[in-house]
Amino acid sequence: MDTNEKEDSLEEFLYPFSWRNPLIYIVLVISICLYFIIYFIHQENETFGIINASKGTQIAVGVIVVWFFYGIPYSSRNSHFMQKFQESIVSRVILLIIAILLAMVCMTSVWKFYEYDNQKMDIYSRILPFKNAPYFKTGETLVFSNIKSFEYYSKVDTQGGYRFYLHNGPPYNFTPASFTRKSVDIFMNHLYNECDWLQDDIEKNYNNIKSIENLRKRIEKDEYIKFNIDYFILGVLGISMILIGVIRLIVFTLKIRFKFRSVKK
Repeated sequence: MDTNEKEDSLEEFLYPFSWRNPLIYIVLVISICLYFIIYFIHQENETFGIINASKGTQIAVGVIVVWFFYGIPYSSRNSHFMQKFQESIVSRVILLIIAILLAMVCMTSVWKFYEYDNQKMDIYSRILPFKNAPYFKTGETLVFSNIKSFEYYSKVDTQGGYRFYLHNGPPYNFTPASFTRKSVDIFMNHLYNECDWLQDDIEKNYNNIKSIENLRKRIEKDEYIKFNIDYFILGVLGISMILIGVIRLIVFTLKIRFKFRSVKK
């Protein structure tokens, strides 16, 4: 495959997006607006009772899922089955609906949240990424009175997290990296107050804090919402890739063609 063939293949893969038409810049502007809406304007009030998944994790997984489900039909576009399946608008709409439903199923892993009170904690996953969306239970209940001890664990091949050893049953692993720092801090402060037998373990293992007072000061000062240029660039890039992937999936499955007046070099 020569250079021109590679460029044509890449252009077809990304159609209708290219540096020579305005659509990609429109998506970039929309992504910047969405970033500030998601992170600053419609930010959830993180308080006692809920441990929320972080928006950065949701965006990162969203990029992977959207492009994975675009890559499958695109990579098989020349197969006899795919060509026959896409002959009618009905079959193309069915293909698009199947891709969207499968993507939603995969995204439930990052639409999860923990809910807790003074006695126990449960984990759930939402059907959609909205606060009031339907949800279902996805894990075992952690009963605070059943906790024997608490420690931090880290392995080379797995994501580090916190392990609760129980009086009855196997250890309960809690991985906070995919959840917002503030909601996890609030939970650990609550656990410190409720379970006096775990206080030494929490001060020793949780986030390398020297004392629980440092944790409480961090919560009170709300030192979590700050504009960071690195997070901004990654966030806008991730949102742009999701929008491009979704539009590209719709365009490909429905065989939509646009007429753009290209800006020649």
